Amino acid sequence: YNLSIGLLSYMVHSFYEMTDPDQINIYSFLSFLSIVVFGASLTGFVNTLFGKSKLRLKIMLGIAAMFLIIFYFSAALAVSFVFFYIFVAAMESLYLIIRAMIRKEKSAFIVGGGILTFFLFVVMVIIFKILDSLNIADPDKLFGDDFMGYVLGFIFISFPISISAYLAWEFASTNLSLVKQLDEVKRLSDVNLKQEQEKQQILQDQNDLLESQVDERTFELQKEKQKTENLLLNILPHEVAEELKENGSSEAKYYDEVSVLFTDFVNFTQSSEKMGAEKMLVELNECFTAFDLIMEKHGLEKIKTIGDAYLAVCGLPIKNECHAYKTVLVALDIIDFIEERKKTNPDVLDIRIGINSGSLIAGIVGVKKFAYDIWGDTVNTAARMEQNSEKGKINISESTYQLVKEKIVCEYRGKIHTKGKGDMDMYFALETIK
Repeated sequence: YNLSIGLLSYMVHSFYEMTDPDQINIYSFLSFLSIVVFGASLTGFVNTLFGKSKLRLKIMLGIAAMFLIIFYFSAALAVSFVFFYIFVAAMESLYLIIRAMIRKEKSAFIVGGGILTFFLFVVMVIIFKILDSLNIADPDKLFGDDFMGYVLGFIFISFPISISAYLAWEFASTNLSLVKQLDEVKRLSDVNLKQEQEKQQILQDQNDLLESQVDERTFELQKEKQKTENLLLNILPHEVAEELKENGSSEAKYYDEVSVLFTDFVNFTQSSEKMGAEKMLVELNECFTAFDLIMEKHGLEKIKTIGDAYLAVCGLPIKNECHAYKTVLVALDIIDFIEERKKTNPDVLDIRIGINSGSLIAGIVGVKKFAYDIWGDTVNTAARMEQNSEKGKINISESTYQLVKEKIVCEYRGKIHTKGKGDMDMYFALETIK
């Protein structure tokens, strides 16, 4: 738009400064062309800023293009119409600017001010020309010889000044808008950062809480697992329990060198009737608890209790070269425990113990409520040793005697007839050799 004003100004100046009459046609066409370009750029500029519909702009640009075709056929007709075109473009611009001002568009006041000034001075020029032609007033005499030149100059610079002001305002508005947007972006960034930090803190708190809950749950599971393992170890030997956990089953095994211990309380039935079931149960529990501790002390494996009988074995599942000696030591400790208990508790039952050494088979019985047990003639013989013992005595077989005679003082009892076994050599184990 500014270039079209500059082109128009240059062509008007060149046309008036022309000295060669042969160039009049060229200057006329270029001047005509500059006027058409000015009108097209004016309507394009104003419609781009303030026009709502693009149809009017397309029509005005199409008319400007038609003038070039008309000029080719009739220059006079094209020139006469082009001034009317400029007038229409000016009126259209005036209408669009006033409408934009009514809508209170700031750009309309800036750009429109320059355009309205242009129209004002054009009207002034027309009025002065009419007054001059009617010899009513001569502007040169009233305002000086250069007045009209100043007016025309101001007319042409009013557009660039207004557009420059508009561009400066637009740039300032855009810059201010960008500053506000940047401030808003910064504010939103701070808000997002704070929200992200809060979210991270919440996630961290949740993570800490979950870790704490997991640790607590793991600790509880470990406690429950330990309880389960302890319970399992109360039922099974450690090695058998580990084998059962790893494989889900445990095979019965043969052991060729072990010692079996049986204990039994003397006259248990009669004493139970005398003491009462509840009191007798308490007595049994205290005695068997003490027996468990003695077994653990010397490394024997408790197998089970059957009523008032207590069965244990030494030499399985881990082999022990001193199985017979360890078993006799356990028996001596049990006798000592009973004797000491009698000093403070007159209702303590007398006990008899039997021990036999040999081979046997040990393993788990069944799949439900399973129990670790031992089988073989060695076990049966140990039971016979207990049955043929006496209260407060430890009765051992020949096989056990041969293994402990160097360490334990024994008393030979001779051959004693046993049920299902015939006559068997038996010994009382009295004490360890000092």
